[in-house]
Amino acid sequence: MSRFAAPVPGSLRTMTITNNRYRMLFRGLLLDALASGTSVTRFLYVAFFALLCLGLTGRWVVAVVVTAVALAVIVTRWCVRIRACLRTGLAVGQTVTTGYTPWGELAITDVTGTLSLSRGSAALVTRSRDRVVAWLRTTSFLLPTELLTDEDIAFLEGPGEAPGSSAAPAPVPVLPLELVVTERVQARVMAAAVRVRTRSADVLFPLLTPALLLALVAVTRARIFALGAGFFLLVWIGVYLQARHAARTASRAQYPLGATIRANVTPDHLVVQSRSGTTHSRWSEYIARRLTTDAVLLRRDRRHPETTVVLPRELFSERALADLATAVPRSY
Repeated sequence: MSRFAAPVPGSLRTMTITNNRYRMLFRGLLLDALASGTSVTRFLYVAFFALLCLGLTGRWVVAVVVTAVALAVIVTRWCVRIRACLRTGLAVGQTVTTGYTPWGELAITDVTGTLSLSRGSAALVTRSRDRVVAWLRTTSFLLPTELLTDEDIAFLEGPGEAPGSSAAPAPVPVLPLELVVTERVQARVMAAAVRVRTRSADVLFPLLTPALLLALVAVTRARIFALGAGFFLLVWIGVYLQARHAARTASRAQYPLGATIRANVTPDHLVVQSRSGTTHSRWSEYIARRLTTDAVLLRRDRRHPETTVVLPRELFSERALADLATAVPRSY
């Protein structure tokens, strides 16, 4: 744990993930994923493709087999993604700790590092039987329900106070790198975030369906393939626009105009401080980096571009960029 984020001893709550707790978290996340808007869209894809196969072959068996295979692929893909998500912080045997820092932030520590959240930093926090999910301005996190009390949730959503808030809190550590967000900085970060999101497999892969149908149109001259290609192309345009909007919205929320962003590059951590709190990330959390004219990109998982951290390049000095390149030697 970084010394900047060490929680006050009396406020600590710790849990080590057991097999039973892992299964409960996995089951709940899978059910939520299958009920999400993304899954509903994929189910509509499956239904349309099954009807297309039925119309072309006239055989119910073909449509049923296609539907079964497609549904199995969707469920398997969600299982893989959820296991990858839980592997970094909530895997069996890993320990998660929550507590308050001396300066009144709620610190959450796991194997990836420490996230210190200020009062009112969460837009929404929901509690279910086995887990708590908090949606911040640009991301979200999941914890076993025992690690956050109702008072902690009230603190994250704004109305509540940190324990011992009547006493004068310790000053927040000042980090050496500092940047005030201007329109230029915000626009450059948004452009980098949009490129990361819209060039991902999640956005580009759906293009294969209309491309395949257009190829069939060229071979067979069948109108049904042309209609299918048009339908899936419209769906892809919606996927692209949604990804672009999500990237721009997240960037504006993370880097609002006039906000001051501070950072520090240490041998063990990247520390970033903003209005919502302080993030202490271990370098081992990142697998690769990229320096562009707009931003510094730190990749956590190649398959999930939404986990890539996008930071303004202007925030870092040349010395800090050199230290960052040493800490994350692989580039992409």
